Parts: sequence; structure tokens; C-alpha cells
Amino acid sequence: MVTSCAWNPAQASILASGSADSTRIWDVAHGSFKVLNCPSGALDNLSNAISQLVWNPDGTLLATASHTAKANIWSITGDVKHSIDGHQGSIIMLGFFWATLWPANGMSTGYFKMFICYTLSSAIDCASSIFPVLFQRGEELCAAKWNTEGSLLAAGFNFGKHSNVILDIGWSPNSTSLASGSADQSLKLWNIEYGKEVTSLYHPRASKSISFEPHGLYILTVSSKILSVVFVKGGKVMKTFEAEGEVCQASWNNDGSKIAVCSED
Repeated sequence: MVTSCAWNPAQASILASGSADSTRIWDVAHGSFKVLNCPSGALDNLSNAISQLVWNPDGTLLATASHTAKANIWSITGDVKHSIDGHQGSIIMLGFFWATLWPANGMSTGYFKMFICYTLSSAIDCASSIFPVLFQRGEELCAAKWNTEGSLLAAGFNFGKHSNVILDIGWSPNSTSLASGSADQSLKLWNIEYGKEVTSLYHPRASKSISFEPHGLYILTVSSKILSVVFVKGGKVMKTFEAEGEVCQASWNNDGSKIAVCSED
């Protein structure tokens, strides 16, 4: 089963995918792929599926994380640049903050959630400095995502304006809007400048994956086996698709010409 996928932000035909036994970089236009050979111990067994894949803003580096609590940084050609270890739990989020990689630990102590920042040098190696940033909140962190430029971080906690857990967050291409999907069967659109809810759309099932179309006109959502294309203005569902198996994630490529779907089938 493919558990995670991520389109290259600079090249519309390059796609990274992760499963229980491998990570691949695909050239979709030619139907070819390269299997990334993890360093020793990066994937201990088939139960440790890739949980996160994220490209840096210019598409030259790919960061991957698995439930082994280890992260790897790769070049677009498939070379390992560095491996990061030492987390106490599964990594639930990866993101590039400018030239910096931020993995978020899935474990918490009391009311604290920790992000650990690994600075990247010009040689694309991790420096020795590690900077913890603590969120002092009374709720568990459920979802977190950087905007495209790596300048803003959205963090979704339990409940809030939703009546149940937030499952995913999506940034609009111009970083002026956010969409949040929840187990309460709703999709909410937010205005970032004013921090206000713009619209709320009912879903027959929980919205567990959210992706904006590159021009910001549509949102792609995933609910169980159902993929929905939602028109941002007014929140109307324009089209739905049904997959044969449970869908884990779906996303647009950088020119809006393709959608990648990760599912059980």
C-alpha cells in the first residue's frame, strides 16, 4: 500500500511516493522511477511505512520520515544527504522552513509539543545545532503544515472551531487562506489575515487529506474512498470520484494537470 506521495514543486511530472518497503521518485511523463536505497536501519521492517514526504521549495531536496522515528534527506537524483535520528516517537510532520528542515515529534510531555530544527548548510549536511521550539497548549497537536514558501506554519489542535479532531490542513497557493478537514465531517475555509472562518462544508465522511489546486480555485479532499473537488468560492462540490480501496492521500501537481492518489488497491 502506498501511504504517502508528494509532487515536486518545480517539476510537474516528478512525483515521490512512499510505502511500507520503499520510497520512489517517479518521472510520470516517461513512466519510470528510481527506488531510494535507505541507509542501514532507516526502515527496519515492512511494518514501518513511510509516514511523511516533503520537497523543499525549489524541488532539489526530498525529506522522508517513517514510523521508526527516523528521517532522511535525499537529492532529487536519489542520493542520501543526511539521516536524522533520536526522536522518541513517530514523526508526524516534516517541513522545510527556508533552508531548514523541521520534523515534528509525535510524542508530547504534559502540555508541550516539540518541534526540532536541524539547520542545513550550503553542503546540504545537517549542522550540529538543534533548536527546540515548544508549543505550550492544552491540546494534542493533530496536524501541521508549512506554506509553500516555508515562511508560515499552521498547526491544528484538537477541536477548536471544529467539533472533533483536525485531520489535515491545506494552504492556498498565495498563503492567504487555509482549509482544515476534521473528523466532525466538515471542511472549513479560513481567511488568514483576519483569522475568520469563510465557509464550512459538510462531508459524508471525515476529510483526512486536503490539497489546493495550484491556482487556488479548487480544493481536493479525501474521505475514505471518496475524492471530492470543491469550488473555493461558495464551497460547492463540483465533482466526486470513488476509488476501489481506502485512499490515504491525494494531491495536485504544480500545474494542476495531474492528481496523485495513494490508496490500498
